Amino acid sequence: MRPSLTSTGLFIVASAAVFILAATLSQAWPLLALGTLQLSGLLLLFVLFVPAAAAFRRKRLEFAWWVPATAQAQGALVANQPIDVMLLVRNHSAFTIATAELEILCSSCIEIVANEPLRVRVRPSEEVRVRVKAIPRASGHWFLQGLVMRIEDRFGCYLIQAYFPNLLGIKVFPQFGLTRVPALRAPSGSAEERTGPRLLKRRRMGSDLRELREHTSGDPFKHIAWKATARTGKLMVREYESEVLLTRQILLDISPSMREGGGPGSQALDAGISLCAGLARMGIEGGDRVGLFTFDTRIHGRVKPGDGPPQLMRILEALLELHHVVDEDLTDLTDSELCSVAADYLAYQERSNVRLPVAPPADAADWDNLVVGTHGEVLDVRALLSVTRRLLHNSPRRNRARRKLVATNGDLALLRRFCRDRGIELPYRQPSALVHKEQGMAEAITLTASRAAQQLVLISDLVGISDSSLILRPLQLARRKAHHVVVVVPSVGEGGSLTERIRDLNRRRASKELERSINGLGITVIHAGTMDIGSVADALRRGSGAQRRMAI
Repeated sequence: MRPSLTSTGLFIVASAAVFILAATLSQAWPLLALGTLQLSGLLLLFVLFVPAAAAFRRKRLEFAWWVPATAQAQGALVANQPIDVMLLVRNHSAFTIATAELEILCSSCIEIVANEPLRVRVRPSEEVRVRVKAIPRASGHWFLQGLVMRIEDRFGCYLIQAYFPNLLGIKVFPQFGLTRVPALRAPSGSAEERTGPRLLKRRRMGSDLRELREHTSGDPFKHIAWKATARTGKLMVREYESEVLLTRQILLDISPSMREGGGPGSQALDAGISLCAGLARMGIEGGDRVGLFTFDTRIHGRVKPGDGPPQLMRILEALLELHHVVDEDLTDLTDSELCSVAADYLAYQERSNVRLPVAPPADAADWDNLVVGTHGEVLDVRALLSVTRRLLHNSPRRNRARRKLVATNGDLALLRRFCRDRGIELPYRQPSALVHKEQGMAEAITLTASRAAQQLVLISDLVGISDSSLILRPLQLARRKAHHVVVVVPSVGEGGSLTERIRDLNRRRASKELERSINGLGITVIHAGTMDIGSVADALRRGSGAQRRMAI
C-alpha cells in the first residue's frame, strides 16, 4: 500500500517547487538549498513511513466491533433510540499508529453521532477500544459494513487509507412501546373452542339472534327469514352471534407514495410500520388473532392470522423486511445494473474481482456469459453467480424463513437474494402512470372481506389512486359482510419541521376526496402519527362497543 501526500505534504512540495524555481530565475542559491532541503525531508519521511504501509499489507492491524448488551427496558434495539457500537483496533506491528482517523460505512438508515472525526492512537502490541454512538432512524435489518482507517505520519505529511470489511447486522424494531415480547401462555384448543372478550357476528354459528338484514351473496339458504321476506318483499336473512375469538386483519400500503418525504424514519411507511406493530401487539396481548397483508401493485407479503407470541414475531419479521424489498417488479433496477451493484460490493467487501481486465472481441462466444456494467466494465456473470452462491451458502442468515422472490429467472433471483442478505439497498420503483397500487389494495381487501366477521384496519396514505371505484367496491363488500373497517392515514408531519408539515398537508389534500367517499360508506377514516396507537385503538373499541350494544 503506497502512502499518498496529505494537504500538508502537498503544500510543502508546492513551496519547495516555488523556492527552486525562484532560485533558478534569480540564481539565489540559498533558496535552492531551502527547496532541496524540503524535498529531502519529505523523502526521508516517506522512507520512515513505508513500514506502516507494510503493516497494512501484512495484516498486522486487526479490527472488530459489536453492539454491547444494554440495560434498556425494551430489551431490543428500537428505531430512533441511540445505541452504542464498540470498536476494537489491535496493533500487532512494531510501529506506533500515531494518528488514525476512523470512518464507519453502514446502511443509510444508521446515523453515526460524532461531533468530530474519530481518531485513535495505538502503540505496538496494544489494543484500543472506542465507543461510538449511532441512531437507527428506521426499523429493519441494517448492517455495519466495514471501517475505513486513515493513518497519517507524525508530521501529517503522508496518508495511508485502508478498508476493513467486517459485516455486522443489527435488528431494529419499530417504535411501539416496549419491544420485549411478553411470556404469554399459548391458549390451547382450536379457535372455535376458545372464547374471546368480544361479541361478534358469526355466520353458521351461535344461537343469539343479532339482527335481520338483506340477503348478500354467500349467505346460507337455511338462514333466510321467510316471514320477514314476505313482510318486506325483500330476501332477508338472520344474523347470529356468539362470544368467539376476534380476528384482526391489518393491511399496509408499501407503495412509492408511502416512501416519499425526508430521510429515513420520517416517511409515511415508517409511521405505518409502527402503527402495524402496535396494533398487532395490542391485539395479540388481548387474546385475539392478528394477520397482516402488505401490498403495492400486488400483494407483496402475507402473514396468516394467528395468536400468541410466535405470531407477533412473525408479523414483526414481515414488517422489518419492508425497507429491503428486492423483487424485480418493485425495484427500479435493470439486470445489468443489478450485476454491477453486486460486483462492486464483492470487489470492496469480499475482495473478489469478477471484472475482466480487457473486453473480448465483439464476435467472441464468451459474451454469452458476460454483461456490461453501469460504468462500462465487463463483468463475468458466471464468476459473479459462483461467488454469490458460495457466500449465501456460508451465510449464518441462510436458514431464516424468507418470502419467495419475484425475478425473471433463478440467476437473477440469486443475486437479489444476495442483496437482501448483505443489506445492499436497491432503489424502490418510481410512481408510474401504467401501474397503480389500487389493484393490490383491492385484492387485499377482497381477500379479507371474504372471510368471517372481523376487524379490518387499512393503513394507507390514499395517494396515487387513479380509479377509486376499485377500492370502494371491496370496502362496501366488507361493510355488507359486517366487518368493522377502519382506514388509517399515516401522518408524518405533525410535530416536525415546517417542511414536513407542509408535505403532510399536501398529502392530505390529495386524498381528501377519496376520504369523503369512504366516509360515505360508514367507514371511519383517521389520521395517526407514528406513536398514535391510542387513537386507532379508540376507533376499534367504538366499533366493538357498537356491536355489543346491538347484541343486547
